[in-house]
Amino acid sequence: MAAWLVPQFRNALQQLIDLDEVTQLLTALAAGAPDEQTRRRSLELVRTASETDGIRQAVLRLIGDAEFRAEIAPVIVTALADRPGLGRALGAAVLDTEVAGELIRVLDSERARTGLWKAIDSQLAGRRVRLLTAAVSLLAKRDVRRLLWTLRRHGVLRELRHESVVSTAPAEEPHAS
Repeated sequence: MAAWLVPQFRNALQQLIDLDEVTQLLTALAAGAPDEQTRRRSLELVRTASETDGIRQAVLRLIGDAEFRAEIAPVIVTALADRPGLGRALGAAVLDTEVAGELIRVLDSERARTGLWKAIDSQLAGRRVRLLTAAVSLLAKRDVRRLLWTLRRHGVLRELRHESVVSTAPAEEPHAS
């Protein structure tokens, strides 16, 4: 939503994709937990955007913009209220110029993007062996390893291993006295 308010981002998108679809997706995502169809449409839009030079360059400019990162960091922390440690770690990572530079290098690399989409597709299809193969392929890329190292310094990787604070266990029944 914050990216949508930046004029350079909107202008890059305006000529390349259906803005009504983007608006509908943003509305659906802002309404709460997205359903499977909204999730898939969002991923397809992100995939198209990542492969379209104009949109990708607009996104990379946003990532490189310290002011934008300062606006988006608290949004990430708030969005991850059920995982406060992860929210804080990601918020700190977003503000880090080194993380931004590594992320730009990874997202600007066609080979890295291809590997990332293979991993995402494998995850969505439940193909664990292909997911593992795609992950190993991504880890073989130096830019990806450097990005992971910078994220590790902020505690992002450690926090990804922790469960959500909100328990999914059924509530205990009160004991009869």
